[in-house]
Amino acid sequence: MTGTFSDWNIINPFYKRVRKFCDPPFVSIYLNRWLIFRIMLGAGLIKLRGDQCWRDLTCLDYHYETQPIPNPLSYYLHVYMPHEFHAAGILYNHFVEIICCFLALIPIRFFRQFAGINFVLFQFILILSGNLSFLNWLTILPALCCFDDRFYTNIFRN
Repeated sequence: MTGTFSDWNIINPFYKRVRKFCDPPFVSIYLNRWLIFRIMLGAGLIKLRGDQCWRDLTCLDYHYETQPIPNPLSYYLHVYMPHEFHAAGILYNHFVEIICCFLALIPIRFFRQFAGINFVLFQFILILSGNLSFLNWLTILPALCCFDDRFYTNIFRN
């Protein structure tokens, strides 16, 4: 359902002509924020509810060698990084997936952008570490709705 509402802006052939100087529909933006909230909170809660190693901050000590699709960087992360690095990664994981997801729904611009930056950064870290990165690329898309036109204008100047 969320995808149907958000994709309307893409598949509507009259969107660019009719709404050239208008904001995108609020429903579309908010449903994408709701989607990223659900994705992140669900991922965070399943980790806390699941294996004890996520609560003990030890999962990343062996994650890189047991993940389904490792890449060359995974080897170096597993062999050369100390336990403190892995524990900090798990804490950042919990922060992004359990705390930042609520910030995406707050109507204050600073909090939404803070959450969006952390979502995108977190997904890029997961892509670099090599685990099922096609899902991480897809997860970035609804996270981009945490940013507004002012944010994108500052990044993509002509």
